[in-house]
Amino acid sequence: MGKRTERGRLFRKNLAIVLFISSVPMALIAFSTYLISSKQIEREVDYTHQLRLIQTADQLKEQFGQVEIIVNQYAQQDLFQNQLNHESYQDNFRLAQNMFELLTRLNSADRMIKRVQLYDKRDDTLISPDEGARAIVNRQDRDKYAALLDSGEGFYWKFGVTSNPDAPLTSMTLIHKLPVIATDPYGAFIIDLDPEEMNSLLRVLNPENSGAAFILDDQMNWIANGAASASPLAAALRDEMAKGKNAGASSFRFDWDGQTYAVGQYEMPKVGLKFITATPLSLLSRPTILLSRLMIVASFAGLVIAFLLSWVATNQLYRPINRLVGLFRSKRIGSVSHDSRDELAFIEKQWQHLTYESREFQERFENSLPALRNAFLIQFVDGQYYAMSEQEIRKRMESYGWKVESRSFSFTTIELFDLSGQENGFSDGDDKQPITFAAANIVEELLRSRDQDVSVVNIQGMSLGIFLAFEGVGNKEQLKVKLIQLSEEIIHYLYTMLKVNVTIGVGKLTDQLKSIPDLYAQARKVHRFRDLDAVNQIIDLDGWTEIDYDGFTYPMTAEKEVLQALRTSDTGDTMRLIESFIAELHANSTQEFYVLQGMQQLLGSIHYTLIQSGCNLHEIYGVGNLYEELAGLRNSSDVLSWCRSRLIEPYMRWVAETQGIKLKQLVEQVIMVIHREYMTDITLESCADLQGTYMKKLSLGFKQVTGMNFIDYLTKVRLDKAKELLQETDSKIHDIAEQVGYQPSYFTRIFKKYEGKTPGQYRGALGQS
Repeated sequence: MGKRTERGRLFRKNLAIVLFISSVPMALIAFSTYLISSKQIEREVDYTHQLRLIQTADQLKEQFGQVEIIVNQYAQQDLFQNQLNHESYQDNFRLAQNMFELLTRLNSADRMIKRVQLYDKRDDTLISPDEGARAIVNRQDRDKYAALLDSGEGFYWKFGVTSNPDAPLTSMTLIHKLPVIATDPYGAFIIDLDPEEMNSLLRVLNPENSGAAFILDDQMNWIANGAASASPLAAALRDEMAKGKNAGASSFRFDWDGQTYAVGQYEMPKVGLKFITATPLSLLSRPTILLSRLMIVASFAGLVIAFLLSWVATNQLYRPINRLVGLFRSKRIGSVSHDSRDELAFIEKQWQHLTYESREFQERFENSLPALRNAFLIQFVDGQYYAMSEQEIRKRMESYGWKVESRSFSFTTIELFDLSGQENGFSDGDDKQPITFAAANIVEELLRSRDQDVSVVNIQGMSLGIFLAFEGVGNKEQLKVKLIQLSEEIIHYLYTMLKVNVTIGVGKLTDQLKSIPDLYAQARKVHRFRDLDAVNQIIDLDGWTEIDYDGFTYPMTAEKEVLQALRTSDTGDTMRLIESFIAELHANSTQEFYVLQGMQQLLGSIHYTLIQSGCNLHEIYGVGNLYEELAGLRNSSDVLSWCRSRLIEPYMRWVAETQGIKLKQLVEQVIMVIHREYMTDITLESCADLQGTYMKKLSLGFKQVTGMNFIDYLTKVRLDKAKELLQETDSKIHDIAEQVGYQPSYFTRIFKKYEGKTPGQYRGALGQS
């Protein structure tokens, strides 16, 4: 009866606690989740709305850029660059025919282009493929079109050039002067964009037609409104923005006609446009309302489930408590008494006693010797006990369990290499600590099986240190032979079991512990002089001397080739020459130290070359120390990969980002030279020398800007001039060939190759027509 009463009291108390713990936090979490998630969802929906606006604006921006590229390509035609500048199309039927043909093709080159006109200021005419040539008779219109050529830019966007002042939409026009780089252009392309194309993009932003989406110019005039006419909402929103409110804000709220709208705006300062969308807030918050209702239902269901689970959990919790009390009562631990009326107090006292005994055991375990020995040995070889005397060091090591009296000592270093490509499950990108740990265990087990007093420590990275103590202080030659034999065994086991390449620096023997840090430093140093061609190797400090650096030949020719390729901005060629440079370094010396020294010198030459070229090294490579990074690499493949990722590719990206405009200007200068000196013996090399650049860079840039290589463009210019002379003069074909820069015999062959007939046949065909 007493047990049931006691059980009931504990049960009810536990049930109340479990209910409180499970239900109250769940209610708080549900309420806070509702508040936080609702706001978060609104922000996410608002962000998505703004992102759609930006994506649509970027899409339109790309189409504007495409129109600029197409118009610029047509403007580079020789007809618009030179022929119309020096001849009148009214006196030359062929010239007029070609001009109207190109204008017609330009008019249909892109769906964004609505109308193409060519303005000629010399006779105040507007030429279009559908209306022909018409004179500008109105004085005000003549002044307006003449003012288009006064801008300092070769091409630019302008609004309202061709639109009617009473029209609902303002026209958007691209002005491209002809020729583009002339100080006194004779005219310009006037390209009107199709507002319906822009409206089709705006309809994507207002699919349910419940809001508004439109485009304004910098004077708040309509450019596109997504419909035949602006909606009242759009007009009200434009009037609100015209007052300067919410200027600069990417999004804001707008109240109109009893509704609140989420407004997003995005500006394109280059062309002077502003995109605006307005969406009802109720439409955006629709998912939030549904989610809120679902969360309320889920929270109520959670409370019911929590009550049921609390009831079950209380029953389950009490069962092990009862069993635990019975276990403690049957097997009394220590001399701790208990109160039978309070099982939890009894269990607490018993548990405290067990915890005390466990803590004592844990402290004894933490005082284990191996961990302290390894920590001390690492600090010792690192020179942290340099101020201690020999006697103090011996006492300290004896306290850690080492036997140091009448002993000879050696500290040998091991480095592991070439993990990639081996069948050990590790690669250069993996964490190398497991394999280093495995190597340390193998070495320690091997040497202990040979009855050696040994301590193996993981120094850093893929390096191990072995501290050996041999009995006796004489017979160092025999001990050295034994050390070499042990090193050979270590290499055999590590290479066989872990599939790694091993370099061992066998330290000198000494009977003075204080000299161990110096011996360790020497052993570490010799690893820098390992043979890169050797699979596994042992370097004995007793027989090792530094090789004279004067015997190493630095590949100056290979370095010049690398720097030349770097100047041409050719990644593939540069990496190929760097690989050849490394191979030549390796051929001159297989020692790692000299190969890395050569690479450090190449890095310095590359930096010097880039600085001379006007490059900002901090802007290209950031704040990292490239020399330290290079010094940490241990094999040729790592060096080559590092050169690509950290040295060459960042520079190439910087060149691509900064040199595009200069490259276009360079090509335009060369095109002017071609049209001016086509009759001379002009070559790609001479043009490159004239512009102070490289042939390869000019060739690639010419192809990128014009779509043609240099010789094809030069040939086209010469043949166009030859056809002009064949048509308009009676000069002999021999003389015409020399006037366009060809030998007569070669002129006939090249003319027939491109035109399908000889110059004489071409002139005859013109006479017949």
